[in-house]
Amino acid sequence: MEKARQTGVAAVAVRNCGHIGRLGGWVEQMARQGVVSQVTVGAMGHGVGHAPPFGGSRRTLSTNPWALGVPAKSQPPVVVDFATTTVAEGKLKFARAKKTAVPQGWIIDATGKPTTDVEDFYRGGMLLPFGGHKGSGMSIFASLLGGLSGEGGNGKIGGTMVVAFDPGAFSDRETYLQAVDDAIATIKAVPAAEGVPEVLLPGEPETRSRAERQRNGIPVPIETWRQLCELANRQGVPIPAAP
Repeated sequence: MEKARQTGVAAVAVRNCGHIGRLGGWVEQMARQGVVSQVTVGAMGHGVGHAPPFGGSRRTLSTNPWALGVPAKSQPPVVVDFATTTVAEGKLKFARAKKTAVPQGWIIDATGKPTTDVEDFYRGGMLLPFGGHKGSGMSIFASLLGGLSGEGGNGKIGGTMVVAFDPGAFSDRETYLQAVDDAIATIKAVPAAEGVPEVLLPGEPETRSRAERQRNGIPVPIETWRQLCELANRQGVPIPAAP
């Protein structure tokens, strides 16, 4: 952010860094300080990650997420954060803990056949890219962008890329932020389709979920809680009592 404010645009590539947490948190942080940003994390190579390229039958791509954040004047930031697979693996772990099936189209088994049994993924199956060739293309591109870090070789490439833009370097800052507010209002004013309560902006469901969790706590499947308690006991960490 400091570099972007000095020069208008700044980019940083990071190597030897496998997981940086939820990408949306980083771009939201930058947006709340008035900076437009994009963060990608990519990894590609034989046996890498949990996903095949479009039309493939072997794990070659990680979930390779993208996140983008845009500040507004009086509205919450617009935050886009998604894996290039149909879902992130965390949703599979959640389904596994709850012992429920996953929707059709999320995963394939080790032979490449569609399945809704989450255990098939953990027996060598794969996550599918979202949107077919489109998600696969974005996944590959995230890996190639990350490769600007210098992390690559032997058929593998990847890394983290962070790009920040200072809106004031391109036009009047306040005019831009007001234009974002007005555009948000335009989107929110679109009539909802039949069966849909309202039109939501990217990041809005997460903002509402965060407020709900802060009020009422975070629901955790019994199996996940059991695993957390087991880990806490092994590490000698006290387990908090229920309120």
